[in-house]
Amino acid sequence: MTPATGRRHDAGPPCARLRTPQPEWRTGLASIRAPTLILAGEPRSHLGQSRYALREQALPDAKTVTVSVGHRIHSRAPERWLSGVSDWL
Repeated sequence: MTPATGRRHDAGPPCARLRTPQPEWRTGLASIRAPTLILAGEPRSHLGQSRYALREQALPDAKTVTVSVGHRIHSRAPERWLSGVSDWL
Protein backbone atom coordinates (compact mmCIF):
# COMPACT_ATOMS: atom_id res chain seq x y z
CA MET A 1 0.00 0.00 0.00
CA THR A 2 1.18 3.48 -0.72
CA PRO A 3 0.77 5.89 2.18
CA ALA A 4 -0.41 8.76 -0.02
CA THR A 5 -3.34 6.95 -1.60
CA GLY A 6 -3.96 3.85 0.48
CA ARG A 7 -3.97 1.86 -2.75
CA ARG A 8 -1.84 -1.12 -3.49
CA HIS A 9 -0.28 0.46 -6.58
CA ASP A 10 0.08 4.17 -7.15
CA ALA A 11 -0.38 4.90 -10.86
CA GLY A 12 0.39 8.59 -10.40
CA PRO A 13 4.14 8.56 -11.16
CA PRO A 14 3.92 6.41 -14.32
CA CYS A 15 0.98 8.47 -15.60
CA ALA A 16 2.92 11.68 -14.98
CA ARG A 17 5.82 10.31 -17.04
CA LEU A 18 3.45 9.51 -19.91
CA ARG A 19 2.06 13.06 -19.85
CA THR A 20 5.58 14.49 -20.00
CA PRO A 21 7.45 12.70 -22.78
CA GLN A 22 11.20 12.82 -22.81
CA PRO A 23 12.58 15.39 -25.30
CA GLU A 24 14.81 12.84 -27.03
CA TRP A 25 11.88 10.83 -28.39
CA ARG A 26 11.70 13.20 -31.37
CA THR A 27 15.22 12.35 -32.49
CA GLY A 28 14.18 8.75 -33.09
CA LEU A 29 11.46 9.65 -35.60
CA ALA A 30 13.92 9.82 -38.50
CA SER A 31 14.84 6.18 -37.93
CA ILE A 32 11.26 4.99 -38.51
CA ARG A 33 11.23 3.65 -42.07
CA ALA A 34 7.68 2.32 -42.13
CA PRO A 35 5.02 4.35 -43.93
CA THR A 36 3.20 6.39 -41.30
CA LEU A 37 -0.25 7.97 -41.36
CA ILE A 38 -0.83 11.01 -39.17
CA LEU A 39 -4.49 11.85 -38.64
CA ALA A 40 -4.94 15.49 -37.63
CA GLY A 41 -8.09 16.90 -36.07
CA GLU A 42 -7.89 20.40 -37.57
CA PRO A 43 -7.61 23.62 -35.54
CA ARG A 44 -10.58 22.73 -33.33
CA SER A 45 -8.47 19.97 -31.81
CA HIS A 46 -6.70 20.85 -28.58
CA LEU A 47 -3.44 19.72 -30.18
CA GLY A 48 -1.50 22.44 -31.97
CA GLN A 49 -1.52 22.11 -35.75
CA SER A 50 2.19 22.85 -35.98
CA ARG A 51 2.86 19.53 -34.23
CA TYR A 52 1.52 17.59 -37.19
CA ALA A 53 3.73 19.34 -39.73
CA LEU A 54 6.82 18.86 -37.57
CA ARG A 55 6.13 15.15 -37.19
CA GLU A 56 5.46 14.70 -40.88
CA GLN A 57 8.78 16.41 -41.68
CA ALA A 58 10.62 14.25 -39.14
CA LEU A 59 9.22 10.94 -40.40
CA PRO A 60 10.78 9.83 -43.70
CA ASP A 61 7.60 8.32 -45.17
CA ALA A 62 4.70 10.12 -43.49
CA LYS A 63 1.42 11.48 -44.76
CA THR A 64 -0.93 13.76 -42.80
CA VAL A 65 -4.68 13.61 -43.32
CA THR A 66 -6.74 16.38 -41.71
CA VAL A 67 -10.33 15.72 -40.67
CA SER A 68 -12.17 18.86 -39.56
CA VAL A 69 -13.90 17.59 -36.44
CA GLY A 70 -11.49 18.46 -33.65
CA HIS A 71 -10.11 15.79 -31.36
CA ARG A 72 -11.29 12.12 -31.31
CA ILE A 73 -11.67 11.77 -35.07
CA HIS A 74 -12.43 8.05 -34.79
CA SER A 75 -15.54 8.64 -32.68
CA ARG A 76 -16.77 11.99 -34.02
CA ALA A 77 -16.33 11.19 -37.71
CA PRO A 78 -15.87 7.42 -38.02
CA GLU A 79 -16.67 7.36 -41.74
CA ARG A 80 -14.05 10.01 -42.53
CA TRP A 81 -11.55 8.32 -40.20
CA LEU A 82 -12.10 5.00 -41.99
CA SER A 83 -11.86 6.67 -45.39
CA GLY A 84 -8.54 8.31 -44.47
CA VAL A 85 -7.11 5.05 -43.18
CA SER A 86 -8.46 2.96 -46.09
CA ASP A 87 -7.14 5.37 -48.72
CA TRP A 88 -3.74 5.36 -47.05
CA LEU A 89 -3.58 1.57 -46.83
